[in-house]
Amino acid sequence: TTSKHLHSFQMSTIYLTVALVIALTHSNANARTFRFINQCKQTLWIGIQGRPLIVDGGFELPAASTKDIDVPDGWVAGRFWPRTGCRWINKQFKCATGDCGARANGFGIPCKGISGQPPVTLAEFTLNGAGGLDYYDLSNGEPVLIIFPKIITVECSLIVDGHSVGMTIKPIGQFQMVNNKELGKYNCGTATCTFDVNKCPPELQMDDGAGNKVCASICAAINNAGQRAKHQMLQNFYDNKDTRSLVCCSCDRQHCVSPHDKVTAGGKCDVETWPRSSQNIGYDKVFKIPCPDAYSWQFDDFKSTYQCMKANYEIILCPSGDTTSPIVTATATAAIKQQQAQSNSCNGRTFDTNTYDCLDGQLCPKGQQACGKNSHACFKPSQYKCVNGKLQSK
Repeated sequence: TTSKHLHSFQMSTIYLTVALVIALTHSNANARTFRFINQCKQTLWIGIQGRPLIVDGGFELPAASTKDIDVPDGWVAGRFWPRTGCRWINKQFKCATGDCGARANGFGIPCKGISGQPPVTLAEFTLNGAGGLDYYDLSNGEPVLIIFPKIITVECSLIVDGHSVGMTIKPIGQFQMVNNKELGKYNCGTATCTFDVNKCPPELQMDDGAGNKVCASICAAINNAGQRAKHQMLQNFYDNKDTRSLVCCSCDRQHCVSPHDKVTAGGKCDVETWPRSSQNIGYDKVFKIPCPDAYSWQFDDFKSTYQCMKANYEIILCPSGDTTSPIVTATATAAIKQQQAQSNSCNGRTFDTNTYDCLDGQLCPKGQQACGKNSHACFKPSQYKCVNGKLQSK
């Protein structure tokens, strides 16, 4: 009897091990590559949220550097944001913008799923979502979940983020366009937003901790006690509950503007009635004018969501160079040239030769090999081997 139980236990262990190897092989074989390029003059610390959590929720990205990470296909509610002005204080990692320090993550460098504090620029993704599509956008205003067709969950937040670092998102490598002519430039297009902080209303300007200025949203500004102390108009907005609710797009689940509600864009946030800034411009226009293709308030999602299929992505920080100075170092210039590499063709598809290799008609990230005819069957030789066109763990 003992022998039978032992045999049964051993067989169960073998089955579980085989299932785990197959699952890991499938997951890694279908992983997407996200390339981060920091063209800023300062080190950035990238914060990450999403399901599942990747890279422990964050990493350091030195000035004029590049880093690739693997992101699983099917990633949901994914977010990246740059943290600035970070340093250790009393054994706690603190950042001037985008800070995610909390007891839950031990106040360390990785955010471990904790959200960043505004002002901060967000890159948002859902991979292989509704209809098998990727959805991505740049956000200067924060909806907790991006609203997509056939997804009916709607959540709301009182926080709208603002703008910290210029950013560009673009699909790279082998990808498929979406069969929808109405998407226009949002069909596998490049999302970008750079912002001249000198044009930011004074009451929205904040310090990034590295001697530079960033631009907060009106919601973030009125909820910041330091900003209210400097600017009486913000205190007045804050003291008026109706105004405070208005500029922060407070709502409940039944009254959010989304593709599921027959309300005009801006109808719930009612941006036309927002107070005007000290520069006599509507606060909703502060970001929308320079960055028309990015989210500017919470439900500004009708013309700001891009769609693509099976893409890898490049995220460039300070795409026009560091906006705080016209000087770009030689190292930064080299990084710019690297991401502007000449494109070649592989089986009828263009690709970045600095990022991918064409292997028997299949595109694979640099350093990986192709296995079989599956366009996603690229693998790292250090972890897997190709046997009869199928991946096996080493």
